[in-house]
Amino acid sequence: MRQICENYELSDISIFSLNSIIRIGAIGKDGEVYGYQTSIKPAGIHVEKLNRYNALATRVCEQKTEPETLMSLLEEAGNLEWDYPVWMSVAGFILALGCICMMFNGTFKDVACVAVSTVVMFVLGMILSGPGLNSILKNAISMFVAGCLAKLYHSFGLCDNYYTILLTNGFMLIPGIQLVNSIRNLLRGNEMNGIIELLKVILETFAIIVGIVSSVLVLGGI
Repeated sequence: MRQICENYELSDISIFSLNSIIRIGAIGKDGEVYGYQTSIKPAGIHVEKLNRYNALATRVCEQKTEPETLMSLLEEAGNLEWDYPVWMSVAGFILALGCICMMFNGTFKDVACVAVSTVVMFVLGMILSGPGLNSILKNAISMFVAGCLAKLYHSFGLCDNYYTILLTNGFMLIPGIQLVNSIRNLLRGNEMNGIIELLKVILETFAIIVGIVSSVLVLGGI
């Protein structure tokens, strides 16, 4: 944002950025003070859109695009003519978690159990997104269900390594990208956003632990 503002010859740039709001103030070439504020809706990570927005930001920084066309370019970058179907996203999760399970010495029976739990967690995540629950509650509920499933697999002899399945399913929920972003913000001077993001990462990770412990307490007698 700072680079874009500098490209349009703005000075005394002040940017306040949080996960829910962005506020920018600057002085234009005419000496007038300009300000802009926008709210940010909760969103997931869409790599293709991120790639398009990064390309647009680079283009705007390298070429002084007419300001009147910027909003239309932004809308164009965000409108995808295609998107990954649900089955492909589920298959990607199954492939990734299956490999992680085998890295932790999981057997093919464990991988099969992880695949079933992955499908259940994916569908549950879509259902929980409807009421607008935050990631902390979704992680706790999803991991509780995954923990109960793992305990049932073990009780009926469907898996070989109960803890491997628990650990592997936890990787589906760990906010790794958010952790990297929070550290980057702290190192780049955006301390406020970095601290808030890091606290959110800690709470989301703690929610995974709460879900696991709850499932063990509920089904511990099996």
